[in-house]
Amino acid sequence: MTSSVHRGREAEWSIVVTAFWSPGDADGETSARAWADGVFDALESFACHVYLVERHQKTHRYQRQLDLAYGPDLEPLRRMKHAWDPDGILPLLESSALTNN
Repeated sequence: MTSSVHRGREAEWSIVVTAFWSPGDADGETSARAWADGVFDALESFACHVYLVERHQKTHRYQRQLDLAYGPDLEPLRRMKHAWDPDGILPLLESSALTNN
């Protein structure tokens, strides 16, 4: 692992995908999440990397996002996190965080 796990420094552009809904609007939440997932899927094939601004550990695509964001540095990063954050205060870097949501 190099001094940084950020792999997109040479990118010519960046796209931020954001979805939102009104509090308590379950249908709006479902629709917004599906739209954001669709945008992610459409862009994934030609993206040079993924930068995780927010980590949604309870989504079905969290492991894929981790893999795309950190690539071969993911396992060393997990070991480093375990050594420096044994109490698990920082966000998980594990697929075990997944649920059926």
